[in-house]
Amino acid sequence: MRIADSILSANYLVALNSNKEQVEEIQQKIATGSKINKPSDSPSGISRVLRLQEQLQTGETYLKNIEDSQSFMQTTASSLEGMQNEIQNTLVLFTDAINPVNVSNYPSYAKQIDMTLSTLMDLANSEYGGKYLFGGTDFSAKPYGYNASGQVELKVGATSGQQMTRISKYMEQATNIPGADLFTNVPATGTTNTQNSTDIFNTLLRVKASLENGDSPADSDVAAVKTFQDNIAKQLTVAGDLINRLDSTHELMDSQQLDLKGLLSKEKDVDVAEAVMDLQNREYYLQLSYKMSSMVLPKSLLDYM
Repeated sequence: MRIADSILSANYLVALNSNKEQVEEIQQKIATGSKINKPSDSPSGISRVLRLQEQLQTGETYLKNIEDSQSFMQTTASSLEGMQNEIQNTLVLFTDAINPVNVSNYPSYAKQIDMTLSTLMDLANSEYGGKYLFGGTDFSAKPYGYNASGQVELKVGATSGQQMTRISKYMEQATNIPGADLFTNVPATGTTNTQNSTDIFNTLLRVKASLENGDSPADSDVAAVKTFQDNIAKQLTVAGDLINRLDSTHELMDSQQLDLKGLLSKEKDVDVAEAVMDLQNREYYLQLSYKMSSMVLPKSLLDYM
């Protein structure tokens, strides 16, 4: 059975165009570095790529939340350490003030207490990223300040709120030390019962006033400051635990992100070396096809002139 030249020519042109399309497709993959440049390249593959990209984007959001919380808690821990140093110096001063020999130094001690109070107020009102470290969930103003009578009072609604941060799809983590847990849990004057508690700021104001009046600090106020020192140590432990937990979660999330990136790369990225070899082979066959065209395509009248 004789095959017509027109059929040979048509089949040849189909094969030639297919070869040219494959060359162009490989060139595009090498240029973009992606095996999937349009949905028709791999309908199932594009679905997997979109799903992996969504998971990666969500993971990046959680990582950003964790990193912000890490910095927030590290700044909080530094502030607590600063308070701890101030209170340790204050307790040393109390030891000196109790000694009757040092009565003449009371005005100087009062000034030191005033500086300690100022430092504590600054640390209590410190912030990170627009959020007050010890202001609970109210960031509208500095949490602590003086009222008209010179007493320290809250300047925000409350400092007991917990800041909750989303660190995974199913988990939120408290990422702050509420000021109410730190500054107000000290015994009131004349008692060791923390249920009738005052705050460390007004305790120091009373000590300052006593020293200015020539009186040594009351035993109850000394006990209150020691209670506050213990409370700082307790909250430093809490902060350390939170930081360690955030660090561990960050490492886990980093590992998961790397796994997802590996899966996405396997699904989408081109093996450039393999693609170049494939391109060279396809171009060789394309050039060979051009040479065969004179044998397959029908001749025109010009071929016989």
